[in-house]
Amino acid sequence: MNSYGSIYAIGAYFGTIAAVLQIVGYWVYNHHVRKGYASGNGSSWAIWTFGSLLNLASYHSLAQDWAKEFLPIVCSFCCILTFIHIWKRNGFGKPYNIDWWILGIDLLITIYWFYSSGNEANLLYQISTIFSFIPMINGMVNGRDYEYPKPWIIW
Repeated sequence: MNSYGSIYAIGAYFGTIAAVLQIVGYWVYNHHVRKGYASGNGSSWAIWTFGSLLNLASYHSLAQDWAKEFLPIVCSFCCILTFIHIWKRNGFGKPYNIDWWILGIDLLITIYWFYSSGNEANLLYQISTIFSFIPMINGMVNGRDYEYPKPWIIW
């Protein structure tokens, strides 16, 4: 096997392991929501679903390699299912002001992406993702939301 084949095989191996861990994490999270161990913030999951789809699209424009794209595909699919589960269980919930800011930032990044490179857009989406956790953390600190740590550790 040539060096490209070995590197590709290693990438496929680790991509598959990461995707399986994502599936396990999402399964555990949804199980905890169903059992009432986690509240699941509908507006946060809506933002994460939207963001995961944008991230997948921008990453696809960069990677164009199924082994590297397997994780974002699985993550987006599981994120959509989790959002639907939480929405059906808890409703959408009123978005916090920061949710609207994050959504607006994601839209601006998307517009920027059309006029620049996928590299820059993908990196900006990663920064936006970090800020998207603020509403959930704020809800936990203020006692409105509660989360079980196990799926977050798996992810």
